[in-house]
Amino acid sequence: MRIKDITTNERPREKALTYGINSLSNVELLAIIISSGTKEKNALQLAYELIYFHHGLANLALMEHPNQIKVKGIGNAKALKVLASLTLARRLQQTLPTESIKFDHPRIVYEHYASEFHARKRENLLLIMLDASHQRISEKWIYEGTSKGFSLELKDIFQPILISGASGFIIVHNHPSNIASPSNSDILSTKQIRDQAKKLDLTFVDHVIITKETYYSFALNKWPKAP
Repeated sequence: MRIKDITTNERPREKALTYGINSLSNVELLAIIISSGTKEKNALQLAYELIYFHHGLANLALMEHPNQIKVKGIGNAKALKVLASLTLARRLQQTLPTESIKFDHPRIVYEHYASEFHARKRENLLLIMLDASHQRISEKWIYEGTSKGFSLELKDIFQPILISGASGFIIVHNHPSNIASPSNSDILSTKQIRDQAKKLDLTFVDHVIITKETYYSFALNKWPKAP
């Protein structure tokens, strides 16, 4: 069945224009993003299959490349539209005001940023800049590394902190290996950052490592030293 064969007030676009965008289901919203169907399936059917075969929008939102989408009729162009919209929604969630949130415990950091890190297959490092009350001033993604990690430059950490006027900061990075424990390299890099923070009279609140199931906090573990 073609979209134009559906009753006018039940077509996603017309329905949205008549009743507002919030009147649409997830399938209908996705159908608008997909825009057009194929000879065999309309956009609504493709949208349904996308959600059904990938077990929900949350799993779709974790995908990084269009070739991960395995639904006949969804080529690279349509897949990119879908991934772009879901990625934009996820990023928007991260920019919502957080004045009421105090980043004063690694659990809060994990709950706030876990979904963003889970969508990334390589090691990434996030810098969260804080005021004296541990409220977030700003954040910056510093690195996207390789499967073997990344090389850390202190200036890349401290330059944005000094520009922002923050009095403290948190470093967050992920371990795609799903092993939360810090490597020797993590410990040595953290020590270098702590030493520099003291010289600049900045508060290094924590370094949090995120995995799919849990997190590791340097602060809670009393800033371990490399063996």
